[in-house]
Amino acid sequence: MIKAMLNVESNHDISQNIDKIMIMKFNAEAPDDKYLMFKVGAVMGMQDACRREDLCQMSLNNIEDLGNTLVINIPDSKTRVSRTFTVITETYIYLYRMYLALRPAHVNHQRLFIKYTSNKCTIQPVGINIFGKMPTDIARFLKLPNSELYTGHCFRRTSVLCLAIYRQVYSS
Repeated sequence: MIKAMLNVESNHDISQNIDKIMIMKFNAEAPDDKYLMFKVGAVMGMQDACRREDLCQMSLNNIEDLGNTLVINIPDSKTRVSRTFTVITETYIYLYRMYLALRPAHVNHQRLFIKYTSNKCTIQPVGINIFGKMPTDIARFLKLPNSELYTGHCFRRTSVLCLAIYRQVYSS
């Protein structure tokens, strides 16, 4: 509410958006041994306007790998409406599979995102705050000015913006 008022009254935007081109650049340039989990998180976040809560609770049980497509179901979101989306980009599917291949066999939970460092996964699930600061870390890697202004909500905002532009272009 306060953020919206500041935007309207002072024409000052507090936070920034990460666009798909930035994510593509990040995926191409960031080293996998440090940023693979961030790459997968950014792809999932952008594909369906995921909230950090959605990413944190994303489960292996809700992801179906059909070969050339990933079908992801988010069963209980903030709105209490389940959503389903697909990932069809070959590079994104490859990143997901590469991350999944590093998952230890003895993990006793089904959460997709587990701690990742030095090209290895542990059994510890990633917490919500990591997803909240993920865009800041991506912006910092890309050397974007004011990287602290890229917040956990920017994946959702950017995805919605891309959808609006897509609808505008293709509805005419």
